[in-house]
Amino acid sequence: MSVFPVIDLAGLRSPVLADAPDREAIVAELKRQLCHADVEEVMIDRIMHVFASRELALRERVDEALKAVMLASAGGSDLDHTVALYGVKRLIVKPADPEASPPVDAILESDERLRLRARLSLAALSQAGCQGAYLFQALSASPHIRDVSIQVPNVTQTRADRQREVQITILLDPDAPLADEPDKSSQDPHQEIITKVEEALSEVCSITDRIAVKLANPYPYDVRASVTPASGADERQIKQAVTAALARLVVQNHRLGKPILRSEFFAALYQPGVERATLGAPKADRAIPMDTVAVLSTASGRDNPVIEIKAGNAHGQSGT
Repeated sequence: MSVFPVIDLAGLRSPVLADAPDREAIVAELKRQLCHADVEEVMIDRIMHVFASRELALRERVDEALKAVMLASAGGSDLDHTVALYGVKRLIVKPADPEASPPVDAILESDERLRLRARLSLAALSQAGCQGAYLFQALSASPHIRDVSIQVPNVTQTRADRQREVQITILLDPDAPLADEPDKSSQDPHQEIITKVEEALSEVCSITDRIAVKLANPYPYDVRASVTPASGADERQIKQAVTAALARLVVQNHRLGKPILRSEFFAALYQPGVERATLGAPKADRAIPMDTVAVLSTASGRDNPVIEIKAGNAHGQSGT
């Protein structure tokens, strides 16, 4: 028996399959739909519509079945079976607690993250130090890792008689509860996750590489803006829409190396009903290194982002 780790397909959740009624059930349903026709022409017309509807429903189900086996569109248990072909299994962020009152379901890895690991798993077949392999192993080491960056020195910067140092930076998911509590005696509460990543990479890294794992460096920034509603616009709805758009942008910016761009903030501020927008902060575009993540500043103790609603202006002006 091979010692290569494989996924037990029998233990996966059952995929969503099409219902399979018997022949008599189909005939009975057709008779039920046709029983109201009294005139021959009406009967023929209704038969055509019934069969057309059933064919369209069948084609729709076939389309859904095809999407269920495609990595880009499969979801839930269908995706579990699809990624099993790549040798990848969905990670458990927090185990279920059936003894709790009420019972607590398990928190599982998201579909988006699972798809990413499945795509990277092909690169993980190589042990020549490729970045895709390192990304896959790092993301698979812990479900609490949101993003990973790989920094490899140029060939000209590496001496032939020395190993090259590959810098692995991990960004932890701030919203994910820890399934296994870190060692409380450790000064760094996330050292356990760093150790898991180091162990996972050390088993597959190239003999010419030396792995160094660290947490992402935070780059704090503020968001201050004011918007002027158009005449007749609801200020409350505008503030809610702008706040939601900025919140989505803040989440998008929470990635390693994601630059801060004022144009993206203006796009979030100009929601329907906004006549003019002014962006006080950030004051300029900011390039973010690959080992750094942009985070909203909390040092001031104020709300962040700060959104001010100004009174309407008869003459609209461009944002600044």
